[in-house]
Amino acid sequence: MKNDATGNYERYPETSSDVDQQGWYVYKNLIGVSGYPDLIIEDISWEPANPCENENVTFKVTLMNVGLAPSGNCSVKCYLNGNEISFSPVAGLEEGSKTSFTFNWVPTSPGSMDLKVVVDAEGQFFEFNEENNEKSGIFKVISFTTSSSGSSSSSSSGGAGGSPELASNVEVKELAQQFISNGNHAKFVFSKNVTSIAYIEFDPKKTVGKTTTIVETLKGKSTLVTELPSGKVYENTNIWVGNEGTASPGNIENAVVGFKVEKAWINSNGIDSASVRLCKFDNGKWVELSTSQTSEDDKYIYYEADTPGFSAFSIMALYPEEDVSGVSLPLGNSVDEKDFKAVSGASGEKESDVADSEAEENNSGISGSLKKVLLPVVMLAAVILVGYVISRKRS
Repeated sequence: MKNDATGNYERYPETSSDVDQQGWYVYKNLIGVSGYPDLIIEDISWEPANPCENENVTFKVTLMNVGLAPSGNCSVKCYLNGNEISFSPVAGLEEGSKTSFTFNWVPTSPGSMDLKVVVDAEGQFFEFNEENNEKSGIFKVISFTTSSSGSSSSSSSGGAGGSPELASNVEVKELAQQFISNGNHAKFVFSKNVTSIAYIEFDPKKTVGKTTTIVETLKGKSTLVTELPSGKVYENTNIWVGNEGTASPGNIENAVVGFKVEKAWINSNGIDSASVRLCKFDNGKWVELSTSQTSEDDKYIYYEADTPGFSAFSIMALYPEEDVSGVSLPLGNSVDEKDFKAVSGASGEKESDVADSEAEENNSGISGSLKKVLLPVVMLAAVILVGYVISRKRS
C-alpha cells in the first residue's frame, strides 16, 4: 500500500511502521482493514509444566481478535503429533477482545510431541489474514520413573514419590498433584475416575511443596501384604503420597479417603451397604477404619473413611453374623430360661402347651403311685371276705 493511496484505511492497532525507499509503508505485523476480523492464538500453556505419563494435564488456550470487526462463532482444535486431542467451540469475539478456555488430556507415554493449536480450522468466516490462525510448540512428557528418582533428592518438594508395588500387579493407576503447605488443607481429587478412590484429603503439619499422589488399583492381593482381610473384598488398592514420610502420621492429621462401590456388586453379593469398610494394612495386620456412607447415585454408593496414613488398602464388606437359629446349644444338666424359650420356639410349641404337658405328666405319675398302694389292700380285703363267707357256711 503506497503512502499516497486514497481511501479509508486504518493502521493495524498497536503496531509500528517504517517507510521503505520507494515510499511504501512497511508494517512489522499486518495491516487490518476496517470491516474484517482477525483471530490469532495469543498463548497456550499447560499445568503441570513438566507432566509425567498417566498424569492429568490441563491446557489453557487464549484467543484474541486483532482485527477491526467482530468475529463469528468458530472452533479451536488442538493436535499432538498430528492427532486431534481437543475440539472446543468458541463464541464470536468483538474487535480487540480476547477469551480463554481449558481442556484436559492424559499422556500415556513419555517423550516430546509436536503441539499445534488451530483456530477457525473450518474457515467459518472471512478473516483479514488466514495465515496466522495457528500456534505450534513442543510438549514434553517425563517418564514417571525418571521423575520419581529426580524428585526424591529434592528437599523443597514432596516429590512424585514412587510405588513399591510390583508393576505386573497394577491394573490401573491415577495421579494428582497439589502444593502442600503447613496450615492449608490439602485435597487430591482423582477426576479421571479410573479407580474406586475419588479423593484423599488431610491437614499438613509442615510445608513440603509440590507433591504427587498415586492411586493404584491392583489385580489381586498386594505384594506388600501377607494376607487379605476377613470379609468380601471389593477392590485392593494402594495410595502413595509424595516421597516416603511425606504423609506419615507425624506430618499430617485429619486424613480422609473418599471412595465408591458399585451398587451392582453390592446387590449381586447380597451385601448390606452399611457393612462396607475400608481396611488399611498397618504394622503387619489389617486395621478396620471408621467408614461412613456419604451419598449415592444410580451406579455407585459413596463412602468416607478416616485413616492415620496412606499405604495398602482393601475395600471390603464384613461377613454377616450367623443366624441365632443356626447356633447349637451346649450340652449340660440345666438350661437357662432364655434357652428354654428358644428351644420351645424352634420346636413350634407354645409355653402354655409345654406347661400343660408337664402337668399331665405329673398327674399321671400321682395316679400310678396310688394304684400301687391300694392294690395289696384290696386283695387282702378280698381274701378276708372270702374266708369269712366260708366259715359261716360250715357253721
